[in-house]
Amino acid sequence: MTWAPPDGAGRAVLPLGLGAPWVLVRAPAGIHHWMVCHSTEPMIRAPGGASAWLLDAAALAGWERRYEMLLPHIRLVTSGTAVVPGAGCTRGPGLHWVRPRGLPPEQWVADVLCLADDLATACVVRGWPLGPLPP
Repeated sequence: MTWAPPDGAGRAVLPLGLGAPWVLVRAPAGIHHWMVCHSTEPMIRAPGGASAWLLDAAALAGWERRYEMLLPHIRLVTSGTAVVPGAGCTRGPGLHWVRPRGLPPEQWVADVLCLADDLATACVVRGWPLGPLPP
């Protein structure tokens, strides 16, 4: 799904949950630095260091088990709302986007499989145990 945040320094509130087009993946500050250096996906950085990624709920369907092995290190947020920064928010200290070099300017939603692989690698690098691999 193609989506873009509002221009400038504004914010958008996106619905999460049953029938909503979005899922949010949240990860603790401990893997932020690895993800900034190595991930290929657009990331939302929150004050305090937590990171989040916006996923297309339809693209995630069928791949949820790929994320199960990352629990309890990450959390799939599937209810409520997500506040995302505007496209012009690319530096902290507040809520802002971290966009890898070479990322197409129209890509604001993370690729489901690439993000799962990046997060799994980041957890291993940190020494965090992964759950059982999905069948």
